[in-house]
Amino acid sequence: GGSGCGSTYLSEPGFPKEWNDAPMTCDWGTGALWKHTVEPKGATFIESKPPEKFIAMTRPTDADVDGLSHVYQASWKGATFNWQGPDVGYIVRVSPKGYKPGPLLDVTKATDERLVKELESSSQVRVLDAQRELLRRAEKPETTKALVALAGDQAKALPARVAALYAITQRQTLNSDVVALAKDAVLQRF
Repeated sequence: GGSGCGSTYLSEPGFPKEWNDAPMTCDWGTGALWKHTVEPKGATFIESKPPEKFIAMTRPTDADVDGLSHVYQASWKGATFNWQGPDVGYIVRVSPKGYKPGPLLDVTKATDERLVKELESSSQVRVLDAQRELLRRAEKPETTKALVALAGDQAKALPARVAALYAITQRQTLNSDVVALAKDAVLQRF
């Protein structure tokens, strides 16, 4: 009954649990950004309950999330498939009430040690920024050692452990320390 457009994943500390850690899809026809509740089923996922309307607006086309717990939603209101002038469409920003995020880390100026620590952030955007910066940099044995330690630390949150694992495996040939992580049943699927 709709017309799917853009999508994003919301995993930001400012949003309440019922809206967080979920895929979101824009639907032009139904006029909303929808939250999907999914659960694992074998190698994939299934929707475990009907989608819920998160942001209602005219002709949504795409959504994105920043590391400050804001969702940006684009609308193509007033547009057609021909040029209608520059005053078509709009963007809204949806922010959780009362949430005060900490400052963003300038990843280009941060030490490798600080970037590894940032992989433990509850903001998926901040984690991804830190991970990408680590991957841009030359590999250093002490950084790899810190990443292996984080990935292997069963007391740490699984998303942080997986981010560390991917930061290792995307930039180096597997060594015995990394291969040993495969013995951890929780990490095996990653």
